Amino acid sequence: ANTYACKGLDRIEEKLPILNQPTNQVVANAKGAVTGAKDAMTTTVTGAKDCVASTITEVVDKTKEAVTGSVEKTKSVVNGSINTVLGSRMMQLVSSGVEKAFTKSELLVDQYLPLTEEELEKEAKKVEGFDMVQKPSYYIRLGSLSTKLRSRAYQQALTRVKEVKQKSQETISQL
Repeated sequence: ANTYACKGLDRIEEKLPILNQPTNQVVANAKGAVTGAKDAMTTTVTGAKDCVASTITEVVDKTKEAVTGSVEKTKSVVNGSINTVLGSRMMQLVSSGVEKAFTKSELLVDQYLPLTEEELEKEAKKVEGFDMVQKPSYYIRLGSLSTKLRSRAYQQALTRVKEVKQKSQETISQL
């Protein structure tokens, strides 16, 4: 029985060399493994943080480009129309075209950038049954469209940034 027990212990010692190591060496190896895991986790978290920061910067830059480009295009269309057309018949045609462009632009903004919470509250407070006697001038509509576009694009970008932040935090927590 003693011989079999010794053979069994020899096999265990072959498969688990840690049993023959001194306690100090086992502790040092464990500390090294924990430090390695900590370093790997720190590298992963830092990489995720950099990725989130990069994504946020890209979203903000794209939003700025879109807003600036749209405002400049609208300005150039309006200025070009006003400067090139002065005849009454031509003025009516241009006025109609500009009106359609504004209407289409406003519809597209409403379609792709939904109303913000503040705008929904303002719409709810408006008194029904009172129509405007006169439409606002093109410059007022242009300013309004520009403000609306900028505000809604900012809100949408902010929402996307919050979603990216939440997903990143979930990923980091899973790590």
